[in-house]
Amino acid sequence: MFMRFIKNKCSVVFIFIVVVGVLFFLHEHDYVADLGLGMTVSGDKYVDSGDWVFNCHNGDLIKKDGIPFPDFDGNDLMNHLLAKGYDFSRNLSKKSVLNGFFQLSDWQGRLEYSTSKVSPYSIGISGNTWTTRFVNDNKEEYLIYVINDRLDKLNEINEWSLLVSDYSPEKIYQKDELINLAISSCDKEQILDN
Repeated sequence: MFMRFIKNKCSVVFIFIVVVGVLFFLHEHDYVADLGLGMTVSGDKYVDSGDWVFNCHNGDLIKKDGIPFPDFDGNDLMNHLLAKGYDFSRNLSKKSVLNGFFQLSDWQGRLEYSTSKVSPYSIGISGNTWTTRFVNDNKEEYLIYVINDRLDKLNEINEWSLLVSDYSPEKIYQKDELINLAISSCDKEQILDN
């Protein structure tokens, strides 16, 4: 009798766990982006926190309050990229733009938080991007993107990359514009104010 009671109790617990698991996987997410090739990312937990908005078209997250650029030396960043095999020789003009930018005493303060990414492979944020407009000594205008990809949150392995492109007003969005694009990209409303 006692053994039957234990078996029945274990069966009920097992069935309960299976039902909860199935319901978890069948749960429809409100904020989802299709990245192609069957990969999707969900921004539900971030939007529900009230601190983020999610772009359902491209999977970008935007932190409403922004994320300050980490305290990092520009020369260290350049050396890190060179050590990782970043090839500046293909475009020496971009290297000179980046060298000029990192020589500014306030280069970190010029970088504005742009977006974050959610990884389809792991739980959590996989990277942040900061951008700025830079005018060199020749009065040429460029956009500089500094991207921090968090490859391994557990071991805190960060991979940095830089992109430089010619400046064009159509290429750069202010944070408010990115937030509005994200809000309008999803069917379910996202609250702008906390």
